[in-house]
Amino acid sequence: LKKDIEDVNNKLIEAINDCPMKQYKAENRGGLISFGIIAQDLVKACEDRDIDILDYEILQKKHYKDGDDTEYYMIDNGQLAILEIQALKEEIKELRRIING
Repeated sequence: LKKDIEDVNNKLIEAINDCPMKQYKAENRGGLISFGIIAQDLVKACEDRDIDILDYEILQKKHYKDGDDTEYYMIDNGQLAILEIQALKEEIKELRRIING
């Protein structure tokens, strides 16, 4: 059911790593504090690397409020978590390579 299977684009992981983790309050979450990267930061980091982030499931455009036709960027935190884990695996692999010579 899957096709075009290939390794994760390292440029995408670099772009995500360049985006600082933030905490914020979103209007639609009852005043609770959320954590994540800011979608616009990811868009910029990807543009700097010639990545069309809209080709990836991690970024979505959504209508945020009823009666507002504006589309806003939104991060899929499940996809973000998968890529963050991949980044950590790559860092661990590199550290092991350095330690083991």
